[in-house]
Amino acid sequence: MLANLIQMCLGSPVGFVGFLLLLVWSPSAAHAQASTNFALAPGVLGPGGRGQSANFAIQGELAGTSPRGRSSSATRDVIAGFIGGAFDSRATIAISTAPVAFASVAFPVRATSNAVTAVLDELGPPDIKSWRLGHWSPPNTSYVEALGGGLTSIAVGDGYWLITDEAATVRSTGLPSPPTEFTVALQGGPGDAPEWNQLGNPFLFPVAADDVEVTDGVSRFSLTDPANNLTERVAKRWNPASSSFEDALVLDGRTAYWFKKLAAGSVSVIFPFEASAGSPAPAIAKPEGAAWAVAVLAAQGAHAAEPLLVGAAPVAAGEWNPLDLSRAPAPPGARVLGLYLPKRDWGRMSGDYVRDFLPPAEAMIWEFDVEAAQVPGEVTLTFQTFDLPAGIRLWLSAPAAGWTREVTPGQAIGLAATQEPRHLQLRASATGAEPAGTVLTDAFRTNYPNPFAKRTGLAFTLAREGRVEVNIYDVRGRLVRQLSRTDAPGEVVLEWDGLDAAGRALGAGVYFTRYRVGFEGGTGRLVKLE
Repeated sequence: MLANLIQMCLGSPVGFVGFLLLLVWSPSAAHAQASTNFALAPGVLGPGGRGQSANFAIQGELAGTSPRGRSSSATRDVIAGFIGGAFDSRATIAISTAPVAFASVAFPVRATSNAVTAVLDELGPPDIKSWRLGHWSPPNTSYVEALGGGLTSIAVGDGYWLITDEAATVRSTGLPSPPTEFTVALQGGPGDAPEWNQLGNPFLFPVAADDVEVTDGVSRFSLTDPANNLTERVAKRWNPASSSFEDALVLDGRTAYWFKKLAAGSVSVIFPFEASAGSPAPAIAKPEGAAWAVAVLAAQGAHAAEPLLVGAAPVAAGEWNPLDLSRAPAPPGARVLGLYLPKRDWGRMSGDYVRDFLPPAEAMIWEFDVEAAQVPGEVTLTFQTFDLPAGIRLWLSAPAAGWTREVTPGQAIGLAATQEPRHLQLRASATGAEPAGTVLTDAFRTNYPNPFAKRTGLAFTLAREGRVEVNIYDVRGRLVRQLSRTDAPGEVVLEWDGLDAAGRALGAGVYFTRYRVGFEGGTGRLVKLE
């Protein structure tokens, strides 16, 4: 019957046009027209790197309803789109970036050409001064980039970092993933060591992390199942508002996510064809199986670090356990605020971790590092506790600076930002005794950088709440700037931007400082460069 109908259409006065109409009005096409277009409200990505924001919009599209300003890559899809549209809905993904802002992206449509240069043709030829696209390579434990030749094509199910020097919009048009579960094979690091993978939800709609599964071909678990021993039990997403990672509860169809492969051999992630409503924000909480926990949070201006979570649990000492969670790789070449525990003696599980639980003991110690997002400056640490037993006291130490102090929940502690990571120690003690070490005193620590071109920081420590004052003089002894601040106990950094009190730029040369911190005072010397 179908053959007779085709022959009738081809032999009719309308000829081939009738045949095309037959295709368009086939049952598959009728289903495509009746299906609901996918539509997600535009999300907003905030500061990442040095930029401000990146906006994303995903909109379903039937064949023939091309958006204005169709890119040349989409133009190449017109014929294939027309034929493909007879059998399935087509979709256009629009990604708009802000200048110099890392955007975490994924492309959940199958375009006619998946070459990087075709999908990103609106951005022009590859040019490191104009744009960069990177994807994490687990075997290399580093990023491969389009401009380096290692990244030549874009795949559904993979995630990427995209950064542009100017505001830009990229549109990719193609077929959505078919209505069935989508499997992505994970890669291990060198020697199949545990390693992160940068993936993307392959569907246009959001999927709940609880519905994502992992398998080695024999066993199959929900990603978040406590029995899952194939991967870490979370998917991480980049929060552009704070330039940090967080656990993802819902995975949308336009963002890159991080999954860490733990088991050796074949392991895959399975995305279900099942939409999830809403996108609840993750909350810091004591993980299941832990007795108590302490969260350490770090902030610097608009930047925040992924929270550090430590505590007690019935686990083995001195080795990795399933409650531990590692740190995801930062955007390529970006400096972000980092808070992590370096673990170098855990064999194949060695790495940087943001979660570590130890067996209960009278004294428990965690060594961790803080990486500043910008220098000079100041990082603020705050602490939260979850079911902390009565009688346990918390002590924070900075061995290089030579101070130790007690910390309490909700307390904010200032920390001078330095070029190299700051090494700190958190101690939980049930004995109530203060650990050995020098207590915090009123003192000037250092000024950095010195010499400086645009900004310098003067770092102090306050033993108790008090005032820090700095007067800056030129070589003639004239007061050119005053800096002051009243703060809580901890490290305090006063920054000088090289301007005088009237906001005028001062010339290069030597400047002298007279400071007072608490009950102590002294003098210093600064050198400003052109």
